[in-house]
Amino acid sequence: MKRQFTVIVSAVGMGILSGCASAPPARPSKVERGDYAAAQGYATALIEAALAKDNVAGLSIALVDDQRIVWSQGFGWADVAGKKAATADTLYRVASISKLFTDTAAMQLVEAGKLDLDAPVQTLLPGFAPKSWSGAGTDITPRALMSHHSGLQRDMGKGFQNREPQRFTALARGFDGYLSYAPGQMLSYSNLGLTVLGSVIEERAGQPFELRMREALLAPLGMAHSDFDTAVSASPDMAKSYDGRRELPAVPLRDVPAGGLNSSVNDLSRFMEMLFAGGRSNGRQVLQPDTLAQMFRPQKAAVLDFDARLGLGWFLAPAAAPLIAGGGAAAWHNGSLDGYRSYMLVLPEKKLGVVVLSNSSTAMGPAKEIAAGLMRVALEAKTGIHQPDEKPARPAFVDKPLAPEALRQWVGDYTSPMGHLRVYSPDGKSLRADALGHTLDLRERVDGRFGLSYKLLGMLPVNLGEFGRMGLSRRLVAGRELLLTNDGAGEYLAGERLEPAAADALTRDFVDKYLGDYEIANRDGEVPELSHVRLLQENGLFLAEVSGADGTVRMVLRPVGVGRALLQGPLADSGDMVQALPDENGRARVLAMGFVLRKVAH
Repeated sequence: MKRQFTVIVSAVGMGILSGCASAPPARPSKVERGDYAAAQGYATALIEAALAKDNVAGLSIALVDDQRIVWSQGFGWADVAGKKAATADTLYRVASISKLFTDTAAMQLVEAGKLDLDAPVQTLLPGFAPKSWSGAGTDITPRALMSHHSGLQRDMGKGFQNREPQRFTALARGFDGYLSYAPGQMLSYSNLGLTVLGSVIEERAGQPFELRMREALLAPLGMAHSDFDTAVSASPDMAKSYDGRRELPAVPLRDVPAGGLNSSVNDLSRFMEMLFAGGRSNGRQVLQPDTLAQMFRPQKAAVLDFDARLGLGWFLAPAAAPLIAGGGAAAWHNGSLDGYRSYMLVLPEKKLGVVVLSNSSTAMGPAKEIAAGLMRVALEAKTGIHQPDEKPARPAFVDKPLAPEALRQWVGDYTSPMGHLRVYSPDGKSLRADALGHTLDLRERVDGRFGLSYKLLGMLPVNLGEFGRMGLSRRLVAGRELLLTNDGAGEYLAGERLEPAAADALTRDFVDKYLGDYEIANRDGEVPELSHVRLLQENGLFLAEVSGADGTVRMVLRPVGVGRALLQGPLADSGDMVQALPDENGRARVLAMGFVLRKVAH
């Protein structure tokens, strides 16, 4: 719950509240073949704008062309108070880019005949025993873990970051919780899944995960300054992390395989060089070419994935970089942990790669924009392929009242990854959407989709950036009334329409016993991101209102049994299990993502 809450509020809230953006630096109108200086100059302008406009403390970047680092440099500060400049050798938490290394290590075991990608994990890892509340199958394969189709919840929030973290293998070997989705049902990103994969690697390799990663991958690649660890590196090259210019505490991470790599852009460049050399590095075959090709190949997609595609570990374009024309298939991964942000983008066919690392929580959007911007100009410098204009304009809004049928189709409640979304008509002519404490206008566009617009204090128009360009539509799929979003390159699942909870004995029990305010009873060393949880009923729906330092989000709850409810994401019949525990001194208690929530007495 803690990690899910932080991701939702920071991603959506920043899109709404920091949408007022000045014009970005102009891209060169023409780039001559071999003119990487033009690419460097353009990226430098983008970075300097981000440092100023987005209050980014420090950032490092590297551009790789096949087997050489064309350019690597640091900007801003690795340590603001200490006035230590960021460099290309500054170390950062690379967060979820760590997963690419864990996935690569798994494929090394596949090549060695020690791991079957399609064997049930339950047969590979003693003690791993997930359950299904609905009676669906629970067999999960390493392939499903790597392509985020395992059905496991995003995080086991309790213990994710702790001053004294438990060994991650203890979590994986003892996991007997409920799946959030049926295996293979849909793309559902899971840090827990990669923690399980890391535990499988340790089991099948017969040595500690961190040692395996050092000996089988980091050392052969020449990544001498990188390591997997629960803590930030003790090296003086380690950057501090920031929220704005407020330094954040360095809290250890339990889920090391999912996000525990400390590295620099220079070291990560050696990983990209290996990708472009058919798996060879420093005279050693780290991975076979056919294995690398398999990792970049789209895995079998589920119906609910729509246009989302994943390889084995890699997110695959066009979703990440739809405007990189002529570069072949693009692959990418990003990362976010504390104040650290990361983004890696590669064009395997053209042997070009960019990595951006930052120590600022405000750098996620800029890191993607900088990486994609540099890649467009670098591709033109290498191949002469001129890029189309960036970011086509959002289709215009239709300036007329909505038809009654459109109002009827849209009005209602929806569950989504960003929480509860309520769509209503204030005047019988237009639509509004309430989400995350904001009221936005939902307006028809000339392309037939609907878009969001927002006015600060109801008066001042705000540029919503990426959120403002998204087109929303509805579609009936297998009896589900789904909400879809389109980013200009494809359509993706955004939510499902809800029906009010039935007034039966199950819901009456939930109302009588579990509604109310809750406190976290088992913090023990946790980072105090959550401050308050309230379970409430509103307009026939049950909601979990979760508050913390970043704001408040409301998630939909669906009772599915006595003392059991689902904390819903994009689907109305799936989600993370919330279950009752025995009362304590007459006070109700529930378990959610490892957190024990105790009802507050009034």
